[in-house]
Formats: sequence, C-alpha cells, structure tokens
Amino acid sequence: MANKVYTFDDPNNYDFDSSEIEVADGKAKLKVSLDFDGLVGYWKFEDDVLDSSGQGNHGTNHGATFVDGKVDRCLSFDGVDDYVDCGSDSSLDITGDIAISLWVKASENWDPSHGHYHVILGKDDDDDGYRITVYEDSNTNKVYLEFFTENSGIKSGGKMYEIPTSWAVGEWEHVGAVRDGSLLRLYVNGVEVASASDTAPGSTPNRLYIGFSPRGFSSFNKFKGNIDEVAIYNRALSETEIQSHYNNGLGRHLSKYPLDKPTIKPKQSWVVSGLSKFIGFTETLGAGDGGGRSLAYQLSDDDGTNWRYWDGSTWKVTTTQYNDASTVHNNIDEFPVSNEKILFKAFLISDGEKQCELDTIEITAQVGYPPVVYAGADKECYDHQTIKPFDDAEISDPDGDIEQASAWYVIEGSGWIQIPKGSYGTLQEAIRNFQYTFDNIGIVNCKLKVTDTQGKSTIDDLNVTVKRYTVTFNVKDKDGNHLANIQFLPGDGSDWQSVNSPFTWDYEWRDDVYKTVFDKVGFQTAQANVEPTVHTENITMQVLGAVSPQD
Repeated sequence: MANKVYTFDDPNNYDFDSSEIEVADGKAKLKVSLDFDGLVGYWKFEDDVLDSSGQGNHGTNHGATFVDGKVDRCLSFDGVDDYVDCGSDSSLDITGDIAISLWVKASENWDPSHGHYHVILGKDDDDDGYRITVYEDSNTNKVYLEFFTENSGIKSGGKMYEIPTSWAVGEWEHVGAVRDGSLLRLYVNGVEVASASDTAPGSTPNRLYIGFSPRGFSSFNKFKGNIDEVAIYNRALSETEIQSHYNNGLGRHLSKYPLDKPTIKPKQSWVVSGLSKFIGFTETLGAGDGGGRSLAYQLSDDDGTNWRYWDGSTWKVTTTQYNDASTVHNNIDEFPVSNEKILFKAFLISDGEKQCELDTIEITAQVGYPPVVYAGADKECYDHQTIKPFDDAEISDPDGDIEQASAWYVIEGSGWIQIPKGSYGTLQEAIRNFQYTFDNIGIVNCKLKVTDTQGKSTIDDLNVTVKRYTVTFNVKDKDGNHLANIQFLPGDGSDWQSVNSPFTWDYEWRDDVYKTVFDKVGFQTAQANVEPTVHTENITMQVLGAVSPQD
C-alpha cells in the first residue's frame, strides 16, 4: 500500500486564487472578503425589503416593483410615488463615522435645467442627518452626485462629484460614501472620485428612506431607476473594503467569505508506479465546524486536463459537478488507474458567514505490477484455415498467481473475448491451444491481454498473414510440351488472362470449385474444376480436328 498526505504549509505547492484563499500554517482557508463589523442595515431586495444585517431594520415598500437587478433581483422606482421606508431605529441614527454602499441604475436622462434633487437614500431633516442624491444644478448646468452630512444646519459634502456622460441611462453604477474622521469620501465603481471636509451627521428622529426624502422642498424629487444591494455601516470603510463591496456586487451578494466556491489543487499529480487501484480518500477539516460550509472535490487522472466526479455509476468527466469526501472515498476504487496518477481539486464552499478550512488530504493506493505477456511470433496461414495463433505465447505474473488471472483476445476487430482455461492444466496451455479460423485475406492483428487479480492488464500482439491458395497450372499439348499464348479464364470473376505455361493463380477459399477455361488458337477449348487448395493442375489441350485416343 502507498499513501500521500497533503498538508498546506507551502503555498508554492498549490494553485489557487490568493484573493480568496490563503495557505499558511498547514491550512488552506477562505480569506475574509468583507468585515461586517458595524453593519446596521443591508437590503438585498430579493423580492422583499427585509434587512439582512441582523439589526431588524426591515423596510416597508411603497409601490416599488421587483425586477432583475445587479445581483439577482432589485427594486425599480417610478420617480413619482415609489419609495421604501426603513424605519427610525436608533441603529440607523448615526452621528459619527458612516459608510454607505449601493448600486444604482438611472432610467431617465438628467436635465440640469430642472434644478432638482433625486434622492437615492436619506435619513435627514432640515438640519441633521445624511443623504445621497443626484443633483441637477441649473446654475452650473451640470449634474452632480452628492453625499451630505448635516449637523445643526451645518452641511458637509454636497456637490462632490460631477457625473460624466459615461453614466449612461440603463447602466449599473456602484456608489460608496464614507465619513472617515474629518473627511467625506465618495467612491464610484470602487474608485475614490472626490473628498470634502466634514461635519459629523447630527441625530435626527426622521426615518430612513430609499428612493425618497421626506423634506418638504419642491425641488426634492423621488429617484427614477433601479436600486440594489444597499448597505449602511456605523463605521468608516477603507478603500479596500469599498472595493470589496464593488467586487462582491459583480454577480453575488455581500458576504464575509467568498461565495463563488474557490478551488485549490496541488501543482502536480501524485504518480503511483505499479498502481493497482486507489483505496482511500480522507479529509481533515479545521475551523468553521457546523452548517454553512462544506468541501467538495473533483479528481483527474490526466494532470487536470479532464476533471471527474462520481455520478452514481462511473467517474464521469465534468466541468461543474463534484462530490463530498465520503462519496469520493466510497468510490475511489473505481477511479481510472491506467495513467498511474491522481490529482484532486478542492472546492471551499461557504454560505458567506462560515469559515471553510482544509487541514489535510490523504489518498491511499494499492500498488502491484502487471502480468508479463508475450503473444508469440508472427504467423502465416491460408484463407479460411484454422490455426493456433498464440501457440508459442508465454505469460507470468511478477507479484501474483498467474493461474488466477484471465486471458482475452481481439482478432479482426472483435471486442475482447475471454479465452477459457477449461480443462487445461495452466492458463498458458489454454492460450497456446486456442484456435481461430481466419477468413480475411491480408495481415490480421491478433491481441492477447492478461488481467491479474489486482485488475492490472498487459496487452501484447502479433500479426497473422492470411494468404490465398496458389494453384500451379501445367498446360501442355498431347506430346507433353508446355504451351504459350494461352487465354485463361480463372473462374473467380477475373477477366481473361494471357499466360504461358507453366503459371500460377491465387484463389480465395470457398465451398465450391472454381470453373476454369483454357483457350488457344488451333486447339480445342479445355475446362477444369479447380479446388481452392495449394496443388498443381495438369491440363492437356487437343489440336483442332484431332481425335482423342479413346475414340
């Protein structure tokens, strides 16, 4: 038995995405993609307006409709009377550092001449709070993305970022807004685009609204477009964390750990000389015990060109399917062994909240050596002749009992057919006495395979040259002289042949005779029934007008 234990001490021995997995201290584990410390509100808008932060700040939807979003579903606001009311819980009344992350997609062109505010999110009154808006500034004839904080009527932020024409209608944009100490920072698609000096937001009893502001100014309009993945923190987020929010939103919800099932695999296959079969696959897991995380695997026997999973009956090539360690272990003895190697790929699967850590992988194998097989020397025979093609074959097994092995043959394109040992004393004797009738002219390849009790096989082959039957024709006159310029019809479908006696002709085997005809100027036509065997035919042609001796 042989075994291979994989520990995760050296990251140089493995292939993995270092932005999602780290290898250190003998472990492979998921990297933290987002730290949710301070998260007070997270609205995914997956056909509901529930808060996923754990703070219970569930919303009430007023008219907005659910449509396909940046990540799964989102809310679409008509710009007239649609909004979401998220309540006024104290967890949302933030008076220090704050961070907001969300995705927006406008469904109308902004017009600076309107002089309107389009509120994306806000918890504010006339003097205190925080707000993100799009502002159509009729004075500058420009459109701005604004991040406001207010405290006792003192505003910070405002027209921080001029929205470029690249913000096309119908395109998703990520907005990150952060108050960090004395600065407000604004991010678009993961990049900081503006900053301003800051006044901390003041406390306000007003409710948090998405797509709307309760302020009574006529210039404050509801937002027309789609909003998705709204998150609010009561702390500042770093630029890296904002970028993580942006990257997470490219196809998945916010999560502490990666949700896309990142993989890790050794750089090289385990090569097992003399491999008979694999007999074990075990994993040792570390942190994150319990629900919400798991590991799964694919195996390869060709250095990762093709990956396989157990489909219930066979190890099937796949790009997406995988098995847990128990399924791999229970069926690894069926895994292909002809290449004498194995490679695993581990999928680290998390619900986003639970760590997934892999400590070790151990693979065990049964090793042995295949039988030694000599099929014998090449042979010759005639069409439809029965011979013993392997009459000089030799077989042995270096590490087993050859008499417990099985022998198989393939001749003339048939599938593998077993050669039974029968009443013969040894398997080699049975192979040597095996008979086969060859009925195809030419070179026929004959394969001999011997499979031992470990399932290891060796194949050897020989060629049998199958010949036609050669008939020699002696065509003479009555005095025994060979004749020349004879017209000969072989009787096998060939045309007339011009020949000189003596000559030969090759025939294939058949149950009936070949009816041959001989013609020569000045001689009577002669006929002969020719058997398809190797022999000599003697033909006597009579001169025209001659009387045969019996007459």
